[in-house]
Amino acid sequence: MAKKADRKKKIEKLESLPEMKDPKLVAVARLLMACTEPSYIGNPDYLPIVVFKLVNLSLTHGNSIYSAYAYASYGVIISGVLGDIERGYKFGKLAVNLLDKIGAVNLRCKVNFLFGNLIKHWKDHIVDDADFLFEALTSGSESGDYSFASYSLNHIIFHAFFSGETL
Repeated sequence: MAKKADRKKKIEKLESLPEMKDPKLVAVARLLMACTEPSYIGNPDYLPIVVFKLVNLSLTHGNSIYSAYAYASYGVIISGVLGDIERGYKFGKLAVNLLDKIGAVNLRCKVNFLFGNLIKHWKDHIVDDADFLFEALTSGSESGDYSFASYSLNHIIFHAFFSGETL
């Protein structure tokens, strides 16, 4: 039981990590984030490796604007693949909270999509996911993240269907 409480504290403390200052490391984080979507589509076995490297970069060198995406992706793996719903949810919430703190407006679409579509439904009703998916659609359309905006629109329709709404 103490181990679980300790984990909770550690996840909450990640939000207050120092800022990643080295521009080369920020560029590496950007490249790793850019590799997640192609690795998921091309060979999904590589996705956890890329995400773990991205999270590890934040843990060792501080949070960058890409850390919110790293934590959300990590939350997806923890909850959906490894089955630790509580920890995955906490990483998803951390990612959403970090968006505002670090001002990562251009990543709002990706993070809200990951949390609203792949993490939140494990703990909350599927109807509650709509706010995050609509936010992802709106922010993706405004920021030019059309691929994740289209994923969000697609899943808004799926969630409406599965929750029994009329289409």
